[in-house]
Amino acid sequence: MHKNILAYIYRRLKILFLFLVLFSLSSGLVFAKDFALEKKPLYEYGMGAGGGFLSDYPASDQSHWRGLPFPYFIYRGAIFRADQRKGTRARLIRAEAYELALSGAGSFPANSEENTARNGMPDLDWMGEVGPRLIIELDDGENPWHTFMNLPIRFVFATDLKTLTSQGFTFTPSVVFECYGLLHRDSRLAFEVTFNFSDQTLGKYFYEVETPYVSAVRPAYNARAGYMGTDFQVRFLHPVYDTMRAFTGFNVSYYGGAVNDESPLFRSLWGYDFSVGLIWVIGTSKEMANEE
Repeated sequence: MHKNILAYIYRRLKILFLFLVLFSLSSGLVFAKDFALEKKPLYEYGMGAGGGFLSDYPASDQSHWRGLPFPYFIYRGAIFRADQRKGTRARLIRAEAYELALSGAGSFPANSEENTARNGMPDLDWMGEVGPRLIIELDDGENPWHTFMNLPIRFVFATDLKTLTSQGFTFTPSVVFECYGLLHRDSRLAFEVTFNFSDQTLGKYFYEVETPYVSAVRPAYNARAGYMGTDFQVRFLHPVYDTMRAFTGFNVSYYGGAVNDESPLFRSLWGYDFSVGLIWVIGTSKEMANEE
């Protein structure tokens, strides 16, 4: 059993892409819930940088340091929202207990020359996801903690920044528990458990071994659709100064029972990820956002 501090940020980026990728990092990694009784600016903008020790792909036994500067933008509109609670989304239908929205996510590329299992195979490109997401509230949100369920189905894209290819779709249901105001009125702590499923196209992208890439230690393998693994994630956001926020996260992934666990590219049952970053808020609107 190999233990690296590996990432399973599970390969998530889309391009409209590069912008949505960076946008997702700024509003997805910075996660928490806004107090219902506290008025917030309609928008905030700034810049940030983050990085971490991330796995090359799900169930890889190798990890690398990766980092990225990104634009930071929060918008709390009635339909389009990019907030610290549930990331970037366009709200299509909203009721007291649920919300149907469009959302996106993304992940970093991986160089196959730097990965023993994939050496000689094509690189894994920048990846992005976009699709509908059903958010189900599991409490009334009136307390300093909040629980909700995410049910996203997203189409996956990969790009080398020259071409864009479809890589199937994912279904990644999760339950999120947030606690805010723990150390500071604006600090946020979140726990999330995610169950990852993919179609055959994405399974092939990560785990298929075609004839040209067969070697003595890498037999041919036909990848399948199905369960990919489970993520257990902790995230924390804390204000450093009035305009500076620090965030960190730790993720443990367990791949036992994954449908493609017999692939020669499936190298580890466990994955570990650590990330950290800073956000600088440069400006905010004078106009306040309406209550959600």
